Amino acid sequence: WEKEKDDALWYMKSCAAQAIQFAYTTCKEVGWDDQKLLREFPLDKMAKLVCKIRPNAVSICDGESLSLGIGVFPIVSYMNHSCKPKTVLTFHYGLDNKFPRVRVTACSSIAKGEEICIPYMDVMRPREFRRQDLMETYKFFCTCPACMSDEYDTKMLGLRCQRKKCSGIGTEQTSGRKISKVYKCDQCGKTNFHEGQDAFDLFRKYANPPESPTARDVKEYEKMYKTLKRLCFDSSCYVRASGENLLQCLLDSVPRCKTTAQMIDISRRAHTVARELITAYEATDEPCIIGRSCIMRFKAAKLLLFLERDPRQAIGELESVQKDMKPYFPKNHEILLQVAEEIDNAKR
Repeated sequence: WEKEKDDALWYMKSCAAQAIQFAYTTCKEVGWDDQKLLREFPLDKMAKLVCKIRPNAVSICDGESLSLGIGVFPIVSYMNHSCKPKTVLTFHYGLDNKFPRVRVTACSSIAKGEEICIPYMDVMRPREFRRQDLMETYKFFCTCPACMSDEYDTKMLGLRCQRKKCSGIGTEQTSGRKISKVYKCDQCGKTNFHEGQDAFDLFRKYANPPESPTARDVKEYEKMYKTLKRLCFDSSCYVRASGENLLQCLLDSVPRCKTTAQMIDISRRAHTVARELITAYEATDEPCIIGRSCIMRFKAAKLLLFLERDPRQAIGELESVQKDMKPYFPKNHEILLQVAEEIDNAKR
């Protein structure tokens, strides 16, 4: 008992120290000097405030799921987390000079008496990384149904057996709560997944694409995406994430194209990746990524408008995206306004 008590006290002190450091850094970033900081808001009070905000805040995201900041919303702060939520969070901001607001929309059936949970972070990742982020930020070890299901995590990783004529998937072999990092095919029993594990490690090193990608960067991200598609099923979070990174690199490269031919080539490659990602989203069979899927369909339709002279197919896809987005976004949300503008321009 004494050891457990000492461990708990150390953990509490560690959290307090992190909060104080975070508070100090935040104040310095907004231009406060040390004297003003201590005079206006002593660090112990700031630390208490940060400790209240961090576990109760959610990221305020735009239509493309890019974080704009954080906000504390009373009702949402009472909701627990699930790695397989039945809800989608969308935000209203920049409207009539009002503070941002949040909308929680059910994306699948919720039974009477069932708890309504929300995602505290990006849940379309392997279990170990979800749990790590939740422990670091919210200080709890997740035991939601998704985290307790080995089958769910196996599908999330989506390692394809490399043995010829075998359609099996790699299952992670565990011993208690210690992960052995050995994968075994659920059909043939082989453990030939070393190349896939190496590809996962390489992806983690290059998880964030550069803001101004060079032709070499695009080539590297394209190679990584093709490798992961060969080694994994479409349901793999690594296939989706590497494809999203490649697509962003390709789109960021378009403005720097020197010729129309280069621009068309890059756009065609981007459209191909976008269509493959739409298929990958559908393979996950997770309703909570409806927003991400709609955004990808929107990007694919815009690329199609640029590539094809006849806009009718692209207009049809844009109208379908618009219809699927309406239940989750207010009518004057920026993303719906963008879709409507693209449709109007294409019809002229």
